[in-house]
Amino acid sequence: MAQIEFQLDADKVVASAIYIAQRGVPDLTVGKMMKMLFLADKYHLVRYGRPITGDRYEAMNDGPVPSFAYDLFKQMLHKPLTEQCKRLASALDIDRSYELPRFRLNGASEFDKSQLSISDIKSLDRTVNQFGARAFEELSAITHAMAAYDKAWKSRGFFSRRAHMKFEDFFEDDAAAIAGAKDEMVENYYLRKSFAKP
Repeated sequence: MAQIEFQLDADKVVASAIYIAQRGVPDLTVGKMMKMLFLADKYHLVRYGRPITGDRYEAMNDGPVPSFAYDLFKQMLHKPLTEQCKRLASALDIDRSYELPRFRLNGASEFDKSQLSISDIKSLDRTVNQFGARAFEELSAITHAMAAYDKAWKSRGFFSRRAHMKFEDFFEDDAAAIAGAKDEMVENYYLRKSFAKP
């Protein structure tokens, strides 16, 4: 079976990050934001057969990392260049008084409601409610223990500092997984491939 991939939706990445900040998650560093996005994407995937953002996940030393979102936040800390990063930077303030900069919502900024579905918002809310108050170190330990991360990390090359995570593995050892969601994910992937323009 081919490895499942999703189409990245950069606008959903931005909307999801702003939504998490809008919910007032404390101590929101880049690392904690990456964990929150991963946990929301994973929860949505195992219930509805698709992630929220479509971002590609890498197993790195501190746990799962959404590649596009990580690059976006790194860029934001230095100089916003892309349109998505400018939108993110206009919505979030950066507090650089900490060793690791922290993000919070800028005034009356809001996420783009047209970008997130009802199920997206439910998954983000559930993630914030369950994990938002936890420290980065605790979130790192939780995600390290997940089968998808563990399998990817153990599969990396000897000198590699990262390994691609497979969406198929997100369903393993997950009590929130809905029966049939994995089959639906696989079926939809092959349908997308069949109808994709050459």
